[in-house]
Order: sequence, then structure tokens, then C-alpha cells
Amino acid sequence: GGAGMGIRVLHTLIYGKTGCRRGTEGQYIASDPKGRAIMISATEKRKLVYVTNRDTSGNLTVASPLGAHRADTLTYDTVGIDNGFQNPIFAALEVAYPDADAGDGAAPHPSADVTKQLVYYELDLGLNHVTRRWTTPVHRTANKLAALPGRGDGGPGGVLVCGEDWIEYHTEGSHADAPPDIAVALPRRTGHPAARGVLITAVTVHRQRARKKRAGADFFVLAQTELGDVFKVTMETAEVPAGPGAAASRRVVGMTASLLDTLPVATGLSVTRLGLLFVAAESGDHALYVFDRIVLTGAPTCTSEQVERAHVYER
Repeated sequence: GGAGMGIRVLHTLIYGKTGCRRGTEGQYIASDPKGRAIMISATEKRKLVYVTNRDTSGNLTVASPLGAHRADTLTYDTVGIDNGFQNPIFAALEVAYPDADAGDGAAPHPSADVTKQLVYYELDLGLNHVTRRWTTPVHRTANKLAALPGRGDGGPGGVLVCGEDWIEYHTEGSHADAPPDIAVALPRRTGHPAARGVLITAVTVHRQRARKKRAGADFFVLAQTELGDVFKVTMETAEVPAGPGAAASRRVVGMTASLLDTLPVATGLSVTRLGLLFVAAESGDHALYVFDRIVLTGAPTCTSEQVERAHVYER
């Protein structure tokens, strides 16, 4: 790189001195899209939220952490929700398991009775406090989250919940204009066992730079399965007219999942501003790909209107 470029250590925070434990923060990290806060979570119980700011010299400062701990709770993923310049919101996939050591003599709860939830945590910048804002049950196989562009950027907001064979769209249900939950199945490989699902292991959201002013945000989602297949997920949105005290917005009315390509299984995907796809491979060398096409005419496709996966493909 050029002169002055590189990675500098701004803050060093110690979370544990006895190895990587399930109660030690650092397993998951999520940031507010506006750069105002960071959530660092452990696999179990502990969540810390840091408020970020800049001093008079322009240097980044990190305030003391705010706890959002919840006992007997496992975390599967976290992500920062695009909430504009309102209070930062973080979404988490959680499972609250029963206390087997309660000592009340009750029989252990079967695993089927344990519900996985999508949880919203809100950081109140005025009160400097983190609250549990909203929860909704999700499928038991849900394992990845992806936040969509917010209403301030012309997007629908909300979050995609990725699970076994399906991708669901959720948005906070406290709003009067909140749409029903929408889900789309992933096209299935020919010959793949019907009783075995396919998990999504990596997901990224890319915002395209529109050449001319359009209504709504121009974005798409790439999701990769454990088999290496990469799917392009697009959202069909409709405009919600402005109401008393509320600006016009957009809501999701449909979803489409189309097969893009098969790439090495990655721990992370990222689309650069130049339109290059970086694949952080799980094993072997990382790779950088150039998109040959992004309009997938004739590709195996499923829509949210389909009850079952009607499209199969060979690999």
C-alpha cells in the first residue's frame, strides 16, 4: 500500500484470560450502519454494546461498555439494523434454554419445546441504556442474519433470517404498516437427499450505485450454502404512501432466489464498490471474482409465491 496506509490498533480490550469460552465476548461482532455503536457478543449470555464517537481531533473514541446480558441464552448471530439516525438497533438470533439445575425436581424440557427467536436490542443514546425492544419466533434451523437497507436509504429495512433450505424476511411488527413475514425456498440440487436440508453459511448485501434516480434502493443479496452454491436473492418492494406524521416508505411484497454459481465454500463473502466478489475460502486460497452477468435469465429460480421448491438443477 501507499505511505501511511495500514492497520492501527486503536483500543485493546481484554475479555478473558482462560481461552475461548462460550461466555467470553468476541464470538460475534456487529456495528451500527451509521458507525455510532458496536455490539460484541459471546456464544452464551453476555453482550456488550460500545458507543463510538470522535474527539475534537477527529480520533475515534470508544465509551465504556453497556451490558445487554441475558442468562441461559445462546446466541447464533448478530447484525446491526439500518435504522437511519434514530437509536441504533441490533438484531440477534437467540435460544433461551431451560435451567436444568433449578433444583425444583421438574423433568428436563424436551428440545422441541425450546423456541429460537429473532430479538431486537435498542441502544437509547439519550439514556445510555440498552433494552430488549422486540422479539419474534423463527425457524429452529435459522443460523444467519443479514440487514437490508433502511427506509432512509430507500430500502424496506428489516432483516433476512437464513436457515435450512429457506430465507425469511422479518421486520418489526409494532409498526402498523409492517407486512406479513415472507419466505423463499432455495432451488434444490438434483439427487440431493430429500430428508437432508442445506444450510446457508455466508451471506452479504450489496447496494448498487444507480445510474439514474430511481424509486427505492437498488440492492441484492448473495447467499452461499454449505455445498458452495451461491444464490442471488432479490426483493420485490411496493411503496407505502406517506401518512399523518410519517414519510413514504417501501415494504417487501415478494422474494426471488436464483442460482448464480458454485464457488469454494467461504467463511465470508463481500462485494466491493467496483463490483468484484471476494470469497474468503474456508479452506485453500481466497479468491476475487468478476461478475460476468447479474441478470440471471433462465437460471433455476424459486419465488416466495411457491409453496414447494419446484426448480431443481444438476451439479
